[in-house]
Amino acid sequence: MNQRLLFTGLIALLLTLGTLAAILWAKGYRPNLKERTVKGTGLLVVNSYPDGASVFLNDKLTTATNDTLHLPPGEYHVKIIKEGFIPWEKTLKLEPELVTQTNVRLFPGVPDLTALTFTGIVNVVPAPNGQRIAFAVASASANLKNGLWVLNLNDSPLKFSTNQIQIAQTTPSVDFAKAKLTWSPNSQQILVSLPTTGTFNGLHLLLPADSFTDSSNYRDVTDKLPLILEEWQQELALNNQKRLEKLPLFMQQVATASAQNVFFSPDETKIVYLATKEITIPPKLIPPLPATSTQKEERGIKPGRIYVYDLKEDRNFLIKESILPPQPSPAPVKTLKTIPPASNPQEIETDLAKLKAQYLPLFANMPQWLSTSQHLIFTDRKSPTDQSGKIEIIEYDGTNLVTVYTGQFEDDFVFPWPSGNKLVILTSLNSLATNLYAINLR
Repeated sequence: MNQRLLFTGLIALLLTLGTLAAILWAKGYRPNLKERTVKGTGLLVVNSYPDGASVFLNDKLTTATNDTLHLPPGEYHVKIIKEGFIPWEKTLKLEPELVTQTNVRLFPGVPDLTALTFTGIVNVVPAPNGQRIAFAVASASANLKNGLWVLNLNDSPLKFSTNQIQIAQTTPSVDFAKAKLTWSPNSQQILVSLPTTGTFNGLHLLLPADSFTDSSNYRDVTDKLPLILEEWQQELALNNQKRLEKLPLFMQQVATASAQNVFFSPDETKIVYLATKEITIPPKLIPPLPATSTQKEERGIKPGRIYVYDLKEDRNFLIKESILPPQPSPAPVKTLKTIPPASNPQEIETDLAKLKAQYLPLFANMPQWLSTSQHLIFTDRKSPTDQSGKIEIIEYDGTNLVTVYTGQFEDDFVFPWPSGNKLVILTSLNSLATNLYAINLR
């Protein structure tokens, strides 16, 4: 009987020790034979897109992505290299029992351009939802093709031309090539503004963005424009209010009183903003999370600098000084107060420009988010008049600034594809006609 109890107790002890060992192993503890101890390790998960890249730790080839490494706690210089792509590198700090994950996006070293339009276009304006781009055609081989077009940005395997639809046709009195285009905040309508010239008093058309409107159905909405703008401002204010409520209270105050040009990332976990006042962000606005970013942050913000605040990890990163003079959009508001709608042509034009600068960073000379919510897009020129320049992508924590395109592009126009696989630029390249081109990022 005693032997049975002893055997049962031994089995229970072995199971307990085995369970404890499994738990410690899962937490990253490993035996150190030299020191005859068991020490906790940090877990480094190295993933990349595309995968199959070489992983260097402190300049030593260690493994390939995608892999999980158990390493002694401490700082490691991690470099990820794949042929044909721009290398990625960062210094990471590993903590015992915690997982540090790198989801690395590698960008091609040589740009691959594909034409999206072919007839020559003007007045290019992306939609607030990032899914469409409107433009005017004035020199098509067939006059019926001159007018207002919309390009749908999808990854259909069909040819790009099938993603274009004409939504209006140019007439003797309505020349879309001379108009200014403004999308509604919900990306369902396009406001076409034709200026007053000579005896022509100008007009405003409000057209649906997903269907063709015959010229016989063009209706001037100038008399209704103040009401339309008020409704659009209310819609933007409501959207801003919902987003701002996700921020810690102090950062809500920063976004509304100490910053302009505040734009949320696609997953709404970060904001990029232009600081307008000097202020210090207090620590621990939210409870700290394990295994947060170990990159250098700056909580003392200074005017004229562009920052990213990560609301999940409560960290604030300096991206860079503002390169171009910003086109200030109103700071977001926490109530539904709106700017009184304008009534004269000059005020209307100003309000429309401010409206676009609120819903798209492109119109505010601010960096734009890739769909990854981990990267921002910049343009860089030696001077605003230069035809050529660089398109750069940087991680949200201010690291890994890479140049993905160097060459000619017009009006500082660069726009991210919804999937994050391409950038759209406006350029003439070697031809006289200006068209949209896609830069492949895969």
